[in-house]
Amino acid sequence: MAAMDENENREDREMEELLSSYRPVFKGGFAGRVLERLDETQGKLITHDFNNMVYSMFRRIATVGAAAIAILLFSIYLSGRGLDRDILIGDSYSDDELVSYLLYQDIEE
Repeated sequence: MAAMDENENREDREMEELLSSYRPVFKGGFAGRVLERLDETQGKLITHDFNNMVYSMFRRIATVGAAAIAILLFSIYLSGRGLDRDILIGDSYSDDELVSYLLYQDIEE
């Protein structure tokens, strides 16, 4: 165990020596090209990423919503009540029924 730790320590020291003497070399004008490229894309990347994020989020929400509606309709259909208009949008009243309903409704004073 101690020999293994000693080998690892020796390898770490050798790697440290190699890396301490390493100096990367870039072609002339590298910093200028990088800064120029950053100036060209400033603001474009942020809006592009934001638009993609909003579109992706909308697609996910719309997909989940459509699936929930489909499951709801399927469960109503399986309940044996069918898919007629009254079940899907609620009770509907004709004008006469609506007036009668409103006239005979208990009104708290």
